[in-house]
Amino acid sequence: MINLAGHCDPYSNGCTDLSSDIKSCQAQGIKVILSLGGGAGSYYLASSGDARQAKQTNTGMINPQCQYIDGDITNLENAWKQWTTNVPATKIFLGLPASPKAAGSSFIPESDLISQVIPAIKGSTKYGGVMLWSKYYDDQTGYSSAIKNYV
Repeated sequence: MINLAGHCDPYSNGCTDLSSDIKSCQAQGIKVILSLGGGAGSYYLASSGDARQAKQTNTGMINPQCQYIDGDITNLENAWKQWTTNVPATKIFLGLPASPKAAGSSFIPESDLISQVIPAIKGSTKYGGVMLWSKYYDDQTGYSSAIKNYV
């Protein structure tokens, strides 16, 4: 059974509307990307296998610790290079918490993302964009609105 973080109730077949929404988008040629969480050391598969997200959180996709430390992106940049070199995917998305409440120490302020992180990774041929955790936190902070013109 799939858990969609409170967006629908699978026990009462409440997620069937989501299935038809996905099929409707796909019929219109819109790519639908689902981010599925896993354990440390494995990757998160998105869409039909042609994109992967390098999840940057304190639970560790790239590293058990956060790669971004108070404005220093050296470790994050090295991890990005490792992912884009070693993961056989067409596109890789950088996963980011949309609020300090979403992941604490791994939060990257919008200004640092725009001025440092995006310029460092956007030149990669595998750069697919960013994904945020979660819509709930993004609705509270407006993080996506602040970064959308830069990603």
